[in-house]
Amino acid sequence: MDPFGTENQTLVNKTFEKIPFQLSDTDVLPRSLSSDIRLAFMVCFIAIITLAFLGNAIVIFVIGLARSKLTVTDMYILSLAVADLLISILNMPFQLNFYITNKWTMGEFLCKFSNYIQGVTVTASILTLTTIAIDRYLVICRTVLSRRVHTKLVAGIAIASLWILSLLIVCPQLFGERVDMVIELNYSTHTPIGIAQLCREHFDRPEVITIVVYVFVYLLPVVTMMLSYGAIGMRLWFQHPIGDMLENPRNHSRNMQQKKKIIQMLMLLVLAFTVLWLPFFTVQLIEQFQDTGETFRTPKAILQLVGYSNCCVNPIIYAFLNRTFQREFKNKFLKRSSVHTVHIIQLNRRTGQSSQSDKRQDGDAYPTCDM
Repeated sequence: MDPFGTENQTLVNKTFEKIPFQLSDTDVLPRSLSSDIRLAFMVCFIAIITLAFLGNAIVIFVIGLARSKLTVTDMYILSLAVADLLISILNMPFQLNFYITNKWTMGEFLCKFSNYIQGVTVTASILTLTTIAIDRYLVICRTVLSRRVHTKLVAGIAIASLWILSLLIVCPQLFGERVDMVIELNYSTHTPIGIAQLCREHFDRPEVITIVVYVFVYLLPVVTMMLSYGAIGMRLWFQHPIGDMLENPRNHSRNMQQKKKIIQMLMLLVLAFTVLWLPFFTVQLIEQFQDTGETFRTPKAILQLVGYSNCCVNPIIYAFLNRTFQREFKNKFLKRSSVHTVHIIQLNRRTGQSSQSDKRQDGDAYPTCDM
């Protein structure tokens, strides 16, 4: 005999006595995802969380330890890595638990906090990317002005401001998110089997909030970045100062190639964010003006997962396209083994080789990825 099961069933029966015979979708726990989809979600989520955590932790470690040699661009990339790291540990695990169990089991506080963190980190990411684009535009297209604003102090103020702005923009979510009690049904027999909890948004005008967020947190930043990088591309690829080319053509060519590589990396970061998050934001917008019911549930979950994958894509872009990051990564993680090798050589009295090893180890200064 199961007293807890009997008590739960009694609660369900009493609850059903107080509700209308015809239940709406909001009164009932949605159908769970199929077992195959849940398994695929679990594998993908774990892979993304692991890659995002390790990748961004390495980025923070490699760039953060070289504080005295930090450049303006490094500071913005560090901010981006912090945002990706936070969403991987403070939001993704709770979303995974929801998709697997098909209900919210984490309580009221985490219902508000985890969704708030997702909003803050995504907003901070896109504002950081936008700030980088504006900074690059000033450096390349408005050189005189950039001498006053392209400084570590201004970058620090900009980063602090965009994070504070992100915290404020998403504040309504702290008040709009709450846990609802719903009926859990056996969809085969359409009979109640229990009471469950769901974490939901409750706003008087949800469509207004969605439009405002879509326009000011996604659309305008993306347009700003496109215009900035469009102007940068025109300047780097199609316009060249005659004086610099005639005075030192070899040095000019080398500098232009370096600038182009950095811009290509930054543009790829923007493209990755835009492409990976656009479908999810679009579905959210459609849902506010069309009653989709269960139609978009699985596609929306998949698109959210695609958006999350952006968190582990960024470190991969740094690793493959930024030679500065590659060299500093090797310097940081192979330093201990290099020191050990030097000591062995010294013990073997190979003075010449030892000196060369020491020079390689001590002389590898942190190269800038700035322009």
